[in-house]
Amino acid sequence: MSAIVLGTATAGTAHAALGFDVSVGAGVWSQQPSGYVHYSTGGQASSDVNLKNDLGLSSKSQGYAWVDIQHPIPVLPDVEIRYSRINTSGSQVLSRTITYGGQTYNANQQVNSQVKLTQTDFLFYYQPINNVVQLRLGLDVKAMSLSADISSGNQYSSASGTAAVPMLYAGLRANLPFTGLSAAADGSYIGNGSDYFADYQARLAYETPIGLGLQAGYRVMELRVGNSRIDPNGDIKFKGAFAGVFYQF
Repeated sequence: MSAIVLGTATAGTAHAALGFDVSVGAGVWSQQPSGYVHYSTGGQASSDVNLKNDLGLSSKSQGYAWVDIQHPIPVLPDVEIRYSRINTSGSQVLSRTITYGGQTYNANQQVNSQVKLTQTDFLFYYQPINNVVQLRLGLDVKAMSLSADISSGNQYSSASGTAAVPMLYAGLRANLPFTGLSAAADGSYIGNGSDYFADYQARLAYETPIGLGLQAGYRVMELRVGNSRIDPNGDIKFKGAFAGVFYQF
């Protein structure tokens, strides 16, 4: 154990000597789905299929991870990479007739559904203020894959798509000196009229003198896209509390 601690401390000292500041973390996000999806195909319009009332999707906890690298070269942005995954399913007896992906599912018919969203965020940011208060401004390139499937008996509707979405990014963090405590909030956004994509969170953290820390907070992610943009589309929101651990080298 002492060898492991010594090795970690040595790595941290080496990073500090080179002017690098590296942190890694992972945790669990409790995701509560809401909103609706639609998928039109073959000239047949789609219903606004409600994720909870029609499909019976429920809350689910999934993992997330991140690594943040800050360096001493002023002209180049610092980089943070975040990964999170949503994979939730449901089974529900419909209270109304819906149309999705060219298929009509009738009232009192049982349907099974699954929604998946995998995303990796590449954050490129500068820190014009970096002391007790830290301000981050930059770009979030969100690589995402979304699918929303419905089935019942021999009926099956599947919609999926991938995209790389550039988003404006901003973050603010305040440290309470000599305590290891900090509070932070950040978010990414891109919008055009009624269509937008937003992903933001607020969190509290405590870091021990050896660099190991805990964080907890709340995250909201919402994608609202009109019928003609991508499939599947609609107004999809996932929100909920998260908690995790991190290590600052």
